[in-house]
Amino acid sequence: MVARWYYNFLLPAGLLSGTIIGAGVFSLPYVFNRAGINPGFFYLFVLGLAMTVVHLLYARLVLKTRGHHNFVGYARLYLGRWAVWPALAIGVLQGLINLVVYLVLSLSFSNLLFAGGDWLKIGVFWLLGSSAVFLNFKKEAITEFFITVGIALIIFLIFWQGVSGFSPSFLTSADFSWGNIFLPIGPIIYSLGGRPAVLELVGYLKGRRQSVWPNVERAVTVGTLFPVLLYGAFVIGILSLAPRVTPDAVSGLTGGVAGWFLGAVGLLGLLNILSSYIAIGFDISHILRVDLNISRPVGVLMVVFCPILLFLIGFNDFLQLVSASGLIFGSLEIIFIIWMWRRLSTRS
Repeated sequence: MVARWYYNFLLPAGLLSGTIIGAGVFSLPYVFNRAGINPGFFYLFVLGLAMTVVHLLYARLVLKTRGHHNFVGYARLYLGRWAVWPALAIGVLQGLINLVVYLVLSLSFSNLLFAGGDWLKIGVFWLLGSSAVFLNFKKEAITEFFITVGIALIIFLIFWQGVSGFSPSFLTSADFSWGNIFLPIGPIIYSLGGRPAVLELVGYLKGRRQSVWPNVERAVTVGTLFPVLLYGAFVIGILSLAPRVTPDAVSGLTGGVAGWFLGAVGLLGLLNILSSYIAIGFDISHILRVDLNISRPVGVLMVVFCPILLFLIGFNDFLQLVSASGLIFGSLEIIFIIWMWRRLSTRS
């Protein structure tokens, strides 16, 4: 009974949560602080429910469609050939922006461990992540454990430290401005996207050949809402703990916590974002090879050099990258999923 519960619910829900929880969480304390804590948590709750529905719609689409497809394949099947290029743009451009986001974050976490040499820190991180993609290391062996456990440990450490000195005063934000009231929307959408993992989750549960939809429904719902709880805990921890709230959350911890704590957060953070960088790099390379028929060497070179070039020409503002990705690509992805689901409904 326990094993059945684990394989039919806990494992697939954990797969989705592990994919959702990522770099976006580090933007949330700052945007909540600027927009107001109460509006921030309201957006988190409402958008968390909305993204749960979107993931359920996509899961239903995957379950009801014969054959094996990716996001581009479903767009072609339900929306027509014209939808292939926008769907590809969503996958590739969003992935490249994610890689740039991790480059920016690598400096924030590295600064918790080492002094000086910003370009050296970014260069080392880029070389490590790019080498893994270039040499075709197996992402399953490198990334899955660190991505989920690393980020969960960071959130737990920060929440634990923050709650130990908790004060309700963080609920009143000195930085609040009505002009920032909609600021959290893009970062929250960015932080709750888990569409690629929904496909894997449905494929996994279909392979177990049991009552598929009830298991999918439970796993998708919990797998999407669990990150909402973790994000709320992270926001409370940072706002209770940090002497100043910065766009990347972690750099504002300096001077407010013990050195060992900064070191632990820096090390866990670097391992997590390096693992995520490698996983996303593999995903983009796969899209370029399968959907665009680009040879693997050319696709890998694009994955290796495009992020660092984008960073060097000025795409290096963490909050702007996260907000733009959520508002533009995240919103387009939601529209495509709802549109495809409606086409499926009319065919049924």
